[in-house]
Amino acid sequence: MKGIVDRDGNHPSIICWTIVNENWGVDLVHDPDHREWLKDAFAWLKSYDPGRLVVDNSPLAPSFHVQTDIADYHFYAAFPDNRRAWDRFVDKLASRSAMLFAPNGSVQSGNEPLVCSEFGNWGLPDPEALRDPEGREPWWFETGHDWGEGVMHAHGVENRFADWSLGRVFGSLKGFVEAVQWQQFRALKYEIEAMRRKSAIAGYVITEFTDAHWESNGLLDMRRNRRVFHDMFRTVNADTVIVPQWDRLSYWSGETARMTIFVAHGAGAHISGARLEIELGTTLNLAIPDLIAGTVVSLGRTELQVPNEPEASREPLQFSLKASDGSVIATNTLEVAIYPRHYRSPAVAEVWSSDPKWRNRFAALGYRVPTSPSLESVRVEGRHNDEIDARMSGAADVWCSCLRASLT
Repeated sequence: MKGIVDRDGNHPSIICWTIVNENWGVDLVHDPDHREWLKDAFAWLKSYDPGRLVVDNSPLAPSFHVQTDIADYHFYAAFPDNRRAWDRFVDKLASRSAMLFAPNGSVQSGNEPLVCSEFGNWGLPDPEALRDPEGREPWWFETGHDWGEGVMHAHGVENRFADWSLGRVFGSLKGFVEAVQWQQFRALKYEIEAMRRKSAIAGYVITEFTDAHWESNGLLDMRRNRRVFHDMFRTVNADTVIVPQWDRLSYWSGETARMTIFVAHGAGAHISGARLEIELGTTLNLAIPDLIAGTVVSLGRTELQVPNEPEASREPLQFSLKASDGSVIATNTLEVAIYPRHYRSPAVAEVWSSDPKWRNRFAALGYRVPTSPSLESVRVEGRHNDEIDARMSGAADVWCSCLRASLT
């Protein structure tokens, strides 16, 4: 480490030294001698390079800090599958959870800045854009075939895409790549916005700036080609951002959409006299309290009338923060799915299930639900049993088998 500091200590781009990453090479969780060693290493490094910040161990659960200038933590939760897990993590980080420091023998002031120093979401580069001017693949395309049953083997991806008939869904491999990149943006957007709502969280570090071989979670690929969301990324990563906190983004026509709106002003001049315009069919104007750098302002719970759409559609819910002179400070957009009320398939007369929760759900969707199944009923069940066998053998009813997850 002394050699690293001697070699790189004059580089102004280095603002922090990290001694250990994610407990690698040590056992901080179980070995008190390792924890004492790390405190000694922290003290030595602070004395050798007193002008820089030092992180002892940049932790991933179940590891932790013993003494550090920054109380950082790593956490990965794919969106939307683990949205709730991400929300819980952000709440724990913002509340300075006990998970951050060793339960015994740690040294902490309670004022260490809170930082999520690793998080990210999978994207995908366009393999064609990674070829050299002669059209040759990068050397690493032929690696990864022995990792995770070959899921990291890049060579031949075009053939596999065609073999699996994914073109019928995405049109082309390029279309698939772009769809994955937009999903990466939606995930990053949700996770960053969750952190920007918490003034206690001082910062975050996205994993990663560029892809690294098989890790396709960069904001650029390995040849520094931009993701499709490049020009949109500033809406969540600027000094001043509009942060809607939503419960859901799917609504019936005419329903009332409710969400809490925040404005985070991370840096810059004092802003006063601003207003927020929210548009979903009609426009709502909200006055904004004065914005001081380093603060987050809550505008409270906001209600919006969802347009009456005759057909299912996706509509943009648009936000625009405007200064007193009318200039635009920040924007944001959410995509809202709108469904007409009481839509049902004209081919289905009535639907029945042995599960009362499913029957209630079908009724809410506008289907006629009898008290008991009839010859006209389409029956939907989540489990196979002898009674179903008996009914099927008589061919009296029309049956549909489906997964429980599809209705819950």
